[in-house]
Amino acid sequence: MEYGLDYNKTGEKRGLEIALRQPGHRFTFTKRMALRNLESGDAPQMLAEARHYLKSISDAQIRQNIANQKLDSWCERLPIPRSCQAAIAHVLLERGMLVGQGDYVPELYLDR
Repeated sequence: MEYGLDYNKTGEKRGLEIALRQPGHRFTFTKRMALRNLESGDAPQMLAEARHYLKSISDAQIRQNIANQKLDSWCERLPIPRSCQAAIAHVLLERGMLVGQGDYVPELYLDR
């Protein structure tokens, strides 16, 4: 939303290029719509819970759990599961795993 990119392969590619060029992977938003689009998944408490949940799970196990949707089931205990998924995605990015979240079926998937 910040850059007006299309939701297609070209837009995704351009978005990744922009993201990778950001120093320290920090982002600044100037458009209200883009800022509102962010969910509260990076709230400190939610991030702490996601880090705690994932710390004893190996990268291989995480990949398997994403494939069989077990990480998503952990989020179902919360009133806003998408914000939990956003926190998990944040922590996985910290671990070097790029994940996406489905639009129609809100499940995490590994971006290859």
